[in-house]
Amino acid sequence: METDTSNCHKGHRKRLRQLIDRVGLKNLTDVQIVEQLLTVTNARKDTNEIAHRLLNKFGSISRILNANYEELIEVDGVGDITARLITYIPQLFEIYTNEINSNKNYINNYSDLHKLIYPYFKDEKNECVYVAYMDKNDKFSFCEKIAEGDFKEVQIDIPKLLCKLIKRSEKKLVFTHNHPYGSVEPSKSDYDTHYLLISTLAPLGFEVYDSIIIDKDSLYSMKSVMKIYLKDFKKSE
Repeated sequence: METDTSNCHKGHRKRLRQLIDRVGLKNLTDVQIVEQLLTVTNARKDTNEIAHRLLNKFGSISRILNANYEELIEVDGVGDITARLITYIPQLFEIYTNEINSNKNYINNYSDLHKLIYPYFKDEKNECVYVAYMDKNDKFSFCEKIAEGDFKEVQIDIPKLLCKLIKRSEKKLVFTHNHPYGSVEPSKSDYDTHYLLISTLAPLGFEVYDSIIIDKDSLYSMKSVMKIYLKDFKKSE
């Protein structure tokens, strides 16, 4: 840890910590934010001065964090440990972001399913069918359109579908289609297609996790044979 015997701002660090506790780090000035970061590796140096030097050289917090080790070490008061810490932060943030985004892809309930699949249908004017692929841990990995019809019906080309499925490693599937100008209630044809998919794909090792009809606020699960209103569902979570 980088240290110095001088301490010309007695009590300043404590006051800065108390300010962060009251208003949050994001509501501080750029100088205060950088200053607080520097206290991690500078036990007794005047980090306010170093923060000003860093901002004067790079112009913003984002540019400081994007600077490389050699550029940072050139700033007076920035030692080896501080320079390394700053370069680690963007890498740590990338790990964090990837994990958060990855966790969002897990399907634990119908609300998760709706959030992941409905965006594909948002601008569709015709009736379309998409297949969503899930891994063995119920993690959503990919969604693609397999058929498009007109405003009132759509047909699935089974041989063409099989050609798509065999190219992927996922064996758990969710088939989804829309009723652009009607409710999500299924027709007899919808159920016939659902059972055709199950009977065709099961012998080949594929699991039809569900077939759903979707709109902005609800979906119909043919697996559960029920209409699910997402607004009500969220209240009960």
